[in-house]
Amino acid sequence: MDATGIKQIQKIISLRAKHEFGWQRVESVWKATNLIRKHSTTLHGHRTSISLEDAFWDELRIIAEKRKMSFAALLAEIDDARPEGSNLSSSLRVYVLNWLKSQ
Repeated sequence: MDATGIKQIQKIISLRAKHEFGWQRVESVWKATNLIRKHSTTLHGHRTSISLEDAFWDELRIIAEKRKMSFAALLAEIDDARPEGSNLSSSLRVYVLNWLKSQ
């Protein structure tokens, strides 16, 4: 994902944060979007870690809840749909971006 795509995602997350939490939370959301960390999870029955910003991780949990599915099932769905050889972390970011744009 290029810098323009990341900036678009950060803008959407920032607007969502402003809407849901008010201005006082926007700064902390911006910081979270810039910190990549490893998240441990189970994918297709195997433990793995995914490098992803907390803001995207949290948004994926919200999406799973809204879709009334488990978090693991959502990750597996995104993993199964991504093009061969593509990066899972990038696919997760793009999924969140597309979800937020459709709301």
